[in-house]
Amino acid sequence: MAAMGSGRAALTSITNVLALAGGVAIKRNNEIVATLGVGGSRGGDKDEAHAGVGAAKIQDRVEASAAPTGRPADLKK
Repeated sequence: MAAMGSGRAALTSITNVLALAGGVAIKRNNEIVATLGVGGSRGGDKDEAHAGVGAAKIQDRVEASAAPTGRPADLKK
């Protein structure tokens, strides 16, 4: 996960958004499909590293899963 760079100022100016270290994006086909956030370590860099390990652990299942339909699986027509 790349560290926040020049875009940081733009992120901090968005209303009702608080950008903190400790989160990573989970992607399928280069599209963000989920996020994973971890907190509690002494330093956001450690939180982010742990989140990265967790995301890597499930990445094979993310890649193998079907694209979301936006409908609950048990919803009948």
